[in-house]
Amino acid sequence: MGGEEFTILFPNKNASAVVDYLDLLRMNIESSTFRVRSGQERRKISRTADRRTAPKRKAAAPAKSSTLLSVTVSIGIAQSRPKAYIDEIIEEADQALYRAKQGGRNRIEVGGGAPEKPKRIRSKKAARP
Repeated sequence: MGGEEFTILFPNKNASAVVDYLDLLRMNIESSTFRVRSGQERRKISRTADRRTAPKRKAAAPAKSSTLLSVTVSIGIAQSRPKAYIDEIIEEADQALYRAKQGGRNRIEVGGGAPEKPKRIRSKKAARP
């Protein structure tokens, strides 16, 4: 199944400064399980204004009509540089993303415009056959 593409900007950071943040994001997504609920399971009571500060409740067991879903993310990184057009930077990130997908998915690739060698990061879980 295919996914969506989006952009995250890190102002005043170079590619090497954000790799660890993005790898943590990748690992958190990889280790998460999502529950896809049917229309009947939809929440009937509205959520609290800020769920992050609300007391934790014990999770209910998934209903039989629920589907558990695990996902991974491939990430392409590019960094801006003087005299580069935004279209060039986006293309470099897109090419790095394509390499990450071609290299086995669930990994990070740094684009060629970054001052360091491309860095490939892949989790142990993704390395399993």
